[in-house]
Amino acid sequence: MSVKEMGIFRGYIIEELKNSAKKLGVPADTLESLEFNVEPPTKSDLDADYTSNIAFKLARHLKKNPKLIAEELRETLSENLNFSQVQVGGNGFLNFKLSRGGELVERVIKDALFGKLRIAEPNPRKVLFEFVSANPTGPLNVVNGRAATIGDILANVFQRAGHQVSREYYVNDLGGQIEKLADSVLARLKQLLGEDVPLPEGGYPGEYLIDIAKKFMETHSGDLKLPDEVLREKLLKFTIDEIVSWQRRSLERFGVRYDTWFRQSQLTGELKKVMRILEEKGLLYQEDGAIVFKTTVYGDDKDRVVRKRDGTWTYFAYDIAYISNKYSRGFQYLLTILGPDHHGYIKRLLAATKALGYDPETHEILLHQLVTLTYGGKEVRMSKRQGKFVTLDELLDSVDRDVARYFFITRLKDTHLEFDVELALRASMDNPVYYVKYSHARICSVFRKGNLTDEEVESLASSLNLRELLEEREFEVIKAIDEAYSSLRSAYLLREPYYLTLWAYNAAYAFHKFYDTCKIIGSKRQDIRLVISLAFKRRLSDWASIVGVSLPEEM
Repeated sequence: MSVKEMGIFRGYIIEELKNSAKKLGVPADTLESLEFNVEPPTKSDLDADYTSNIAFKLARHLKKNPKLIAEELRETLSENLNFSQVQVGGNGFLNFKLSRGGELVERVIKDALFGKLRIAEPNPRKVLFEFVSANPTGPLNVVNGRAATIGDILANVFQRAGHQVSREYYVNDLGGQIEKLADSVLARLKQLLGEDVPLPEGGYPGEYLIDIAKKFMETHSGDLKLPDEVLREKLLKFTIDEIVSWQRRSLERFGVRYDTWFRQSQLTGELKKVMRILEEKGLLYQEDGAIVFKTTVYGDDKDRVVRKRDGTWTYFAYDIAYISNKYSRGFQYLLTILGPDHHGYIKRLLAATKALGYDPETHEILLHQLVTLTYGGKEVRMSKRQGKFVTLDELLDSVDRDVARYFFITRLKDTHLEFDVELALRASMDNPVYYVKYSHARICSVFRKGNLTDEEVESLASSLNLRELLEEREFEVIKAIDEAYSSLRSAYLLREPYYLTLWAYNAAYAFHKFYDTCKIIGSKRQDIRLVISLAFKRRLSDWASIVGVSLPEEM
């Protein structure tokens, strides 16, 4: 990726540091591979916009003390007009304070006004995102909501990097859990018909199966006298179709739409094919009547059963077939997002990928952690009607969709998330979603007060000197706008949507401080402040389209 994707400010500092290092005798090829940071300072009392550790990284190559290297670099940068100050910290860090006007400021403003937030992946590919993929045994829960948010936003981020992205939901409509579902819904149907039939041990207790059984009775009355074996099969197909339909509606209500809903039952032919491949490679053997795949050959902890003694195929066997199917459809990169109880699956899935002849580097598997709903500091009680979980729909009945999506990515994905419902419902500045959205509403309010459209404010930019010296609060908004690139880059490289919410909150903070301390309409600096406000509004709108939330004009 180019340095521009670090942001215009950071990118410029990086290029200038490389140019300065060349003057100190550092070879160009060394600089190309040199990994150093340019970051906002962590110490609030440091009078700098960015700080860099490049002197420490160059110490080994130049065989000098880092602080001495930093001083030499500072000398070469001291005449640069885009820096109002370059200092060396006591430990050898280089600290930069940018000019509050000039070419860089103009570039940031124009980029936000007329550009789009993107990063350029040098090797764009056809990527398949598979996420959520909950068993069709009941409604989606809040943990599925977190998975949906992470997957959907990361897919948007990948699109902003230039990849061709497809979203897929894998419907596990075969296996032991489905057999339990069949027994459970058949018991519910029998109960409705007046028979004294208990729920099967280990079955699904949620009352939602009663609703499905009632609907089946209404639409398939002619089937109710069929032999139990035939009735069970028809009822199971009906139940899976109903639950998948529920899940689809819940996800679409949540703003998540899939390109493909792929069923496990579609893999029968592929399953036979991949087993032949593994057999021909000598990777299968029999043990106690079962067929076992030598996944340890490819780094797994132990070999895995693919066919049980009773002749049924395991979930893992179908996973192997599914991996093969994905690649056979022309996808060049697979990204699979799994829940917190799937840590042990990673090695076996990558072993299968490699055994089938595909590069495991093109199959990325991410995990996310659990979600706990709290209200007033106490955990929200589980739903009685749906079973032992709170459904996604129940959450959305109480909490706005935008708030839910935002809250689900306010922690790193491998961190347990405590979802504070009380805070989510609060229409106040301590609700981070309200805080971010209110910054957009404030800009719209300013434009209404000035009787101005976005296009009229945009036209001001062509007549203004966008390189003029800015006041500190004005510049802080410009810097926040530019930092959006770094947040998108981090979200992409680290596969962490969290960095997008982190940027939004910090950027909103910069704008609110600007709004509270700088008069806009009627001030001597009205025009430049209107243009800064529009630049922020457009960058925030760009962010919102990635995260999948709306921005109000009034609040």
